[in-house]
Amino acid sequence: MTEIWFRNPWTTLPILASEGVARITWTRQELQRRRTDGIMIVRQHYMHTPIRPRIMCIGIQGASEYSVMDRVDQPRAVYPAWSMKNDSLAELLDLIEKPWGEDMWRCSDLSTPGALRPVFGQKHIVVITNPPFAGLGTTHKLWSDLDRIQDDYPEVQFFVNGTASLGVILGLDFPYADFGMNDRGDPNILVILPNGM
Repeated sequence: MTEIWFRNPWTTLPILASEGVARITWTRQELQRRRTDGIMIVRQHYMHTPIRPRIMCIGIQGASEYSVMDRVDQPRAVYPAWSMKNDSLAELLDLIEKPWGEDMWRCSDLSTPGALRPVFGQKHIVVITNPPFAGLGTTHKLWSDLDRIQDDYPEVQFFVNGTASLGVILGLDFPYADFGMNDRGDPNILVILPNGM
């Protein structure tokens, strides 16, 4: 079963807090455009509730996971990002075979900013970014390949970021996915139902 996170919920954050939603993602590009700290804005909406959400900031440089009480330079984990548009399947397989959380050098490299430095022992997750429109025939094979790779490598968990296709989010066997809250910072402002409508 796929764990759903909510992406860039600028206008719906008060509703998510009141409903007890505990998983939120931000795109780094959107946070930078608005000159905003994603953790602080979530903290403003959640501190009066008993819910302590998980927050993930996702960009081409990786995905940093936080709790609502963390600082930006002290993530709980930093996962690699693999772009469906720009990276090859060979690069994805390399990320799968070399978990960031097991690489002591990468986790202790002080030349990497704290917000982008993996944490030793973190989960083995690869964030899939920049998905093309799921309704195109040419992308069906790519999604099928990713689904097969997820089945072939159970030690890694894929987090699908940026798709609006409920068929991909709910129909394939990915452990995590986020769903856009259709704001200006989200390139996927349409909901695509599994029947293509």
